[in-house]
Amino acid sequence: GFGDDGGISGPLCLHYTVVTIRAARQLGVKLPIIAGNGVQSIGAVKLLKDAGASAVELATVAILRPWRVRRIVEYANQIFSEGKTNANPATV
Repeated sequence: GFGDDGGISGPLCLHYTVVTIRAARQLGVKLPIIAGNGVQSIGAVKLLKDAGASAVELATVAILRPWRVRRIVEYANQIFSEGKTNANPATV
């Protein structure tokens, strides 16, 4: 880790999540990738989508900043649905 006991999560991990998704896509991974860990803004959603994520999941933001959740979900539904026909936003 970072010199402390226990794991890390949240915004500190976003960079590593982006790098890992890019690496997986460059290696040819075609399976859907649901990205999480550090998604606390629409900017994070865009980074993950651009890296190759198929969808995102939210966790800590719902506890620490619940007022952001609706906007993040609406944005994620929008950008992950682009170019798809009959996309169900509940599954995007």
